[in-house]
Amino acid sequence: MKPVNDYLIVTKMPIEEVRTKAGILLPEKASGMFVPVKVHAVGPGDWLPSGARATPPVKVGDRALVKAHSLLPCVLRGEDVMILMQQDIVAIFEEGDSISGPDKQVKLRIPDKSILGPDNKEL
Repeated sequence: MKPVNDYLIVTKMPIEEVRTKAGILLPEKASGMFVPVKVHAVGPGDWLPSGARATPPVKVGDRALVKAHSLLPCVLRGEDVMILMQQDIVAIFEEGDSISGPDKQVKLRIPDKSILGPDNKEL
């Protein structure tokens, strides 16, 4: 299966909790708003008004944090996968990040925008 336009095929990643660089804890069950996923297939990107394709913010193999409500369940070759739009990506895990265990730190790359914490430092 190959996604079209700005759609992705992903699988949920099993985790206990995620902690941002600023130390913000994002527990999987407590928040319910965001889900870490692994990208398995990427559509070519949405069409821009200029007629060109937008460059997707992720590639196959990337790990990302996405809006939980945006995941559409699907079964592909007997495996449970999820389909979502690229606009529902909240952040992309950087290379070498660990996403399990309470003492692990996670750096997130925010696509197309920067999020500032209460101390006006980037999360």
